[in-house]
Amino acid sequence: MSSIRLGVLGCGFIGHQHLRAAQRLSDVEIAAVVDADCLRAKATAEEFNVRVSGSQASAIMNNADIDAVVLAIPTAGRAELALAAFRAGKHVLLEKPAAMNASEVRSMLAAKGKLTCACGSSRYRFTNAARKATRFLIDGALGDLRMLRCRAVQAVGAPPASSPPPWRVNRQINGGGILVNWGSYDLDFLLGITGWSFRPAEVLAQTWRIARDLSAHVAPGSDAESHVSALIRCHQDRCIALERGEFLAAPSEHTWEIIGSQGSLRINMCRIAGPYSLTHYHADPQRGVVSEVLWTASAAESNQDDQILADGPLQDFVAAIGDQRPPQTGLEQALTIAQITDAIYASALSGRALTIDG
Repeated sequence: MSSIRLGVLGCGFIGHQHLRAAQRLSDVEIAAVVDADCLRAKATAEEFNVRVSGSQASAIMNNADIDAVVLAIPTAGRAELALAAFRAGKHVLLEKPAAMNASEVRSMLAAKGKLTCACGSSRYRFTNAARKATRFLIDGALGDLRMLRCRAVQAVGAPPASSPPPWRVNRQINGGGILVNWGSYDLDFLLGITGWSFRPAEVLAQTWRIARDLSAHVAPGSDAESHVSALIRCHQDRCIALERGEFLAAPSEHTWEIIGSQGSLRINMCRIAGPYSLTHYHADPQRGVVSEVLWTASAAESNQDDQILADGPLQDFVAAIGDQRPPQTGLEQALTIAQITDAIYASALSGRALTIDG
């Protein structure tokens, strides 16, 4: 395939991000854009010099010349559109989370055949920090891996100046709140760096909605969580500790860590916590725990990583199609994330630990 003709469904912020990434790829032609708001679709088509636009997905699905589809829309309905794309013989890039639940991911896995399907939850694994951490772990300096830990919580700020998006903290539209919005990134990042070797077995979790007196920070009718805490027991005596929160009456803290028998690696996944960096902690028999900063991003590296966060998923998707290889995160990996997510919500609802099948 000399050039990939791309259709983009969804002309909001993330859709524009993918469109700008596509413009920077010489082997991609933007063939069509679609949005439920036909005026926004038309304006986007004019902005990116795209000939075909509309408000119906059929403008892409029924176009035999389009090879691949980006689904940059809220989660509800995404799996249905992916299945339509597969039936039409088109490759698919899904935004995160991949689907509303694990059942939808399984249905896509069963339908895609030899087509490529990539997931945008991989975004943070294209950064220098992720690549350097992956290479560091290959050497086995941490010993036997025991635990993945994420605590990423954001203190509440001033009320927003404009109305918050209605999908963001909504179970019916988005499949959940902070867990699917950011927890999918955290899980993909830590599980991916460790080669998807942590296999979840059981989950005990709790979720909380935004405090009533802070409700101006979310759209009216928001019913999903703004704070989640989960302990995920994995096979081979491993576990994952995940806490994500926003709009909290607590200090901000952002930590992503891989802990082994011989040491630990702390990774700054996101610039909100400061410069991208890697810090290695290990035990010295005489001095106790010793820390060593392995790498801190230069200004140029930080700018490069900011750009790759925007471009990485589409670049990898296009390369996977051309090279006939799996994408960084495909449906198999998305299923693991969805299984964990489903179990977290079910555990929080039931108040007990739940087993993850498979």
